[in-house]
Amino acid sequence: MGHFSFTLELTGAYNVQRISTQIGDRGRADALSGGFTVLFGTVGYRMGAWEPILGFGAGAGFLTSESRTEASSVAIVPVLLVDVGMRYHIDARWSLRFESFFGWTGSVSYSYPSGEVVAGHMLSNNVVVGLGYALGP
Repeated sequence: MGHFSFTLELTGAYNVQRISTQIGDRGRADALSGGFTVLFGTVGYRMGAWEPILGFGAGAGFLTSESRTEASSVAIVPVLLVDVGMRYHIDARWSLRFESFFGWTGSVSYSYPSGEVVAGHMLSNNVVVGLGYALGP
């Protein structure tokens, strides 16, 4: 379609982190992890060697929480991704891409047997640098 390009892909990610918090005189360390699978699409507009890109994706993910004193909990959450970036076309097949993904997961709260409640959601911004190869005739 002229200067426009379109992509559709299945994108996934997995993150692990450890957070230490101090609540009153109680210290705690939580292990949090999350991941997602998203159907993701981009549209680009080629201007010579440069191609600005915008993208959007939606899917499902999971968040887990595990504290030193409680068992782990897992929640399934909705996920949205927004992407803005630029491709630089080295030649007809090869390109470099520079992108920033912003991701959001739905809110979740965990209730433990001790009565403790932990609530949260994930906001994530990731910078991606990639090398691409275009298939075709």
